[in-house]
Amino acid sequence: PGVVVLDLSLLKQPGIEFARQHFPSNAQGEPVAYLVGITPIVAIGGLYSGDIDAETARADLFDNAEILVTPDPKCPSEAISLAEDVIRLVGSKARFMDPAEHDGLIAATEILPALLSVGMFRTLEQSEGWPELRRMVNPAMALTMQGLRTYSPADLFALFTRNRGNLIRHLEGLIGTLDSLRDLLADTENPDKLEILLARVQKDWEKWDVKRHSGQWEQVKQPENLGPMGLMGGFLSFGGRRKSDKDEDED
Repeated sequence: PGVVVLDLSLLKQPGIEFARQHFPSNAQGEPVAYLVGITPIVAIGGLYSGDIDAETARADLFDNAEILVTPDPKCPSEAISLAEDVIRLVGSKARFMDPAEHDGLIAATEILPALLSVGMFRTLEQSEGWPELRRMVNPAMALTMQGLRTYSPADLFALFTRNRGNLIRHLEGLIGTLDSLRDLLADTENPDKLEILLARVQKDWEKWDVKRHSGQWEQVKQPENLGPMGLMGGFLSFGGRRKSDKDEDED
């Protein structure tokens, strides 16, 4: 008996700590409320859409998609089973993940893009060309700044600071990639190096795109037609920051 709370917040470890401190217990000191973290991964039909409002919600958003389940290790199996039942009801599949691992990975897929939203807009807004730039923004740039539309400053501050270590690690990897790209752009004597790198990244992105569309993460045959992004590139980290000996290896 008791209550099961499904936690959809981006960071799972703070929620677990809060639940341990503040969720009620009975006279014997046993908890009567349990927290189970879940993170929905949208179906392919909603992956490339920037629409996040309730008015644009779609019934198939989680059809055959994965929902990550990150329970507290002390959570009883009955509470976890209830979460799995809810996941099946929305047409999705449960995939279990350790809360700490989840928070480390979500820093790359959700929080780093939010940080880039801040950086991209700040860079443009501080530019001398801002009076004209602000009138030239199309979807490519607008979607890059989506984090400013999605989160409040208080939300961003909490996400950045409560997952600081993981975010910095992924940010340093991105900075290393951008450094490498800058060097390739500046190397006018060897333009083929940049062309080769772009071709390799495009090929790797296409492999990922095929698997994301199919939902089959084991080896699958690449179909003739790719997904809605066609041959357009996507953000993938293909390099790392120039590391010192004391740095940890990138995931």
